[in-house]
Amino acid sequence: MPIPTLAEKLEWLKPAPATAHEKYCADRVPQGDYEIGVQVTNDILDEAMEIFVRSSRSYALQS
Repeated sequence: MPIPTLAEKLEWLKPAPATAHEKYCADRVPQGDYEIGVQVTNDILDEAMEIFVRSSRSYALQS
């Protein structure tokens, strides 16, 4: 199973429109910090999926 792209992940999440408070908070985030946070989160999720797939395969082979 290939690693899903960021666009595919967002499509699965179906995000709701931002509230006024969320927009206010987003405006206060320094430029670049959001992108770094998103990339770190994506890296963590990709690694977790890889571990899950490996674990599932090894369990299936043991059965």
